[in-house]
Amino acid sequence: ILGLNPNLGGSIPDEIGRLTRLEELLLLSSDHTGGLPAEISLLTSLVRLSLSGNDISGPLPDLSAMTDLVQLFLYETGLSGTV
Repeated sequence: ILGLNPNLGGSIPDEIGRLTRLEELLLLSSDHTGGLPAEISLLTSLVRLSLSGNDISGPLPDLSAMTDLVQLFLYETGLSGTV
């Protein structure tokens, strides 16, 4: 589980894709900005992903490889596309 301090903020780094065994990524209301890196789709072990309440925008990367993903929270973001 990776949950970040609400005051950390900034962009989500491309290196997030290196955490391939991560099962939960909780970035709820943590002041993140910018786009969502395509490398997030490499997190194929994720069961829960929460990006809600951040100022991230742009296209949603292809998440089809995340076959274990059960919960996805994207509300209050500027992301666009289909899941």
